[in-house]
Amino acid sequence: MADVSSTLQRITLGSIVLLETVWGETIEGHLYAFDISKQQLVIEKENRETPHRTPNFQVMYQQDKMGDHTLRILAFKAIKSLTTKAPFESLTEKQQMRIARELQYVQTDQPIDSLRKRENAFCKQVTKNQQLLGAQVTPEVQTLFNSLHSMYPDIIWKDESMFIPKCNVYVHPPYGPNNFETLISLSRRSVPSSMSVVKQAIASSSISTILPMEFIEQSVGKKVHILMRNEKELIGTLCGFDDQFNLVVDEAIEYDRLSNGEMRATAANHILLNGTNIVMFCQHTEDSIASPS
Repeated sequence: MADVSSTLQRITLGSIVLLETVWGETIEGHLYAFDISKQQLVIEKENRETPHRTPNFQVMYQQDKMGDHTLRILAFKAIKSLTTKAPFESLTEKQQMRIARELQYVQTDQPIDSLRKRENAFCKQVTKNQQLLGAQVTPEVQTLFNSLHSMYPDIIWKDESMFIPKCNVYVHPPYGPNNFETLISLSRRSVPSSMSVVKQAIASSSISTILPMEFIEQSVGKKVHILMRNEKELIGTLCGFDDQFNLVVDEAIEYDRLSNGEMRATAANHILLNGTNIVMFCQHTEDSIASPS
């Protein structure tokens, strides 16, 4: 179509257009962007209208929660006819607000390039998110992974194993406390105490369906080991809790690692912990923390 460029100049972005391709495909959707120099335009449309779609942009819209829409990038030479079905001004207020919010992301001198960069960014995020989901693992195993992720944000799945780069450690099926593989030989004194917390957490989980509140309730009156967001660790007797997971701990001892690698112990006695600051909770064993130097 020789006059696509001139036709586009007369159409307001966001308007609903109707176009026919040289392959006989009819496409109806919002005019999202166009680039005269690249001879390309972008149409935003509902997926149900045609099986021709751009999968990566479909993922992008699912991430944005903008509904079941996708973007099509078309070359001018592929367009046989182009007409306006509904000018932007005739759309409902809700439609105008949604489109205007989206169009702000492509108001650049190179809108097509901007969209492709946005697509690539979302594809990378999707790939990253996929590394946080185990393939064909039980919900209990994924829950264990999520719990470890709160303490080690860099943990990922590698095939059927969990890998923690910070500690250079694999956790293999069946994900028990004896299924660790350390890639670097470490002496017992040099193993970070937090790794012992991970082992204890896995031992406590037993890959069961026990609920968090039930586990905490079973720990009342027992010695517990707690890891905080600031990476400090605390050992004491759990006295009570509420439905916000705030904990009351008695005979508490707080441990933090000094810059020289030594552990410093501070008696805190009776203490109230804010549940939002707790990243790991387990019942204490003698092996769950390195002996303070």
